[in-house]
Amino acid sequence: MTSIREIVSEALAHQYLSIEAEESLRQLMRGKYGPDDFEAFMALQRAFLSGSLRQESRERLLGQQNFTIAAVADSIAPACTARDLSYA
Repeated sequence: MTSIREIVSEALAHQYLSIEAEESLRQLMRGKYGPDDFEAFMALQRAFLSGSLRQESRERLLGQQNFTIAAVADSIAPACTARDLSYA
């Protein structure tokens, strides 16, 4: 079985955490782990906070939110006219 340290090491090396690796970390963190694994996990958290590590699940979520916002804007825009937007 892959350890927390191995997953973190690979994520930091590639500056990217895949959804699969994230799920593996969740499963491993539910069990017993040592101080070295905990320190590796904390290094991963620091990398997220500093912005030096991308997270696939977060990118997908943000992409879906942006898509939804764009779809709403597109559906509203045709209903608005220049007259509706002017206050003069």
